[in-house]
Amino acid sequence: MFEVLRRVSLACAIALTIALLVAGVMPSAGQAFGGELHRRAHLVSFAVLALAWRWSLPRVPVSMVALGVIGFAFLHEAIEIFGHRHPYELQDVAIDASGALIGLILAQVAKKIASIKAK
Repeated sequence: MFEVLRRVSLACAIALTIALLVAGVMPSAGQAFGGELHRRAHLVSFAVLALAWRWSLPRVPVSMVALGVIGFAFLHEAIEIFGHRHPYELQDVAIDASGALIGLILAQVAKKIASIKAK
């Protein structure tokens, strides 16, 4: 059961990483969401990204997954400088990092609940 979840999570993590890279270079993606919806899109996408990477890499310490996803947030914003033609948005990185932490917390809570139910 957990091996299937790990494999599906890995596929989702890779697909979402690629989708975020593509969105970073596409000018039209920068206008897809405006205002508060823009912030929510960043928050949710990085929460799901972190959750998927955590579930796909169960033996990797959560701190390393956090560093990887948050590091990717910095890279993603740098790519958007060229793709979306706007200055570096440190606020978006902070929102992305917050989303990553939320996703990692949710992954840990789900893991704890699964271990309790398995007993």
